[in-house]
Order: sequence, then structure tokens, then C-alpha cells
Amino acid sequence: MGTMTIRHVDAHLKQPLRARAATHARSMEDEVRDILLVALAADENQSRRPMRPDHADLRRQMAALTTFSAVVIRTERDER
Repeated sequence: MGTMTIRHVDAHLKQPLRARAATHARSMEDEVRDILLVALAADENQSRRPMRPDHADLRRQMAALTTFSAVVIRTERDER
């Protein structure tokens, strides 16, 4: 496991963190570790949400577009 040091933590953050850790009967370090795990799990869950329908439609429209470079490649390929 890695080690992380967080410097310059304001008192208005440290004091509630200390109280929260005491409420959960654990150290501030354990409390911060849990907060980070929960936050990262929430981010991961959001990134796995299905695409909104309007984004899916846009993606299909973009896929249907033929770019100039695609036309050139196909033309050169077909000429061989």
C-alpha cells in the first residue's frame, strides 16, 4: 500500500473530520480512507451509467458521417 500525506488542512475541515472519526470509533486516517473509497466508488458508478438517449442518437449520426479521408482511403483501395 502507498502512503499519502495531506498538508495544509484547514481547521474548519480537520475538526469535523476528527468528530466524524470519533462518531465511527476510528482514527482520522481510517475515516479519510473510507471517505475516499466512497467518493471513488460513486464516481465509478456514475461513469457506468447508460448513455442518455440524445447522446446515443448523436453518436449514431456521427458514425454515419463519411469523412473525406475515409472516401480517399476507399477510393485508393478500390483502385488497386
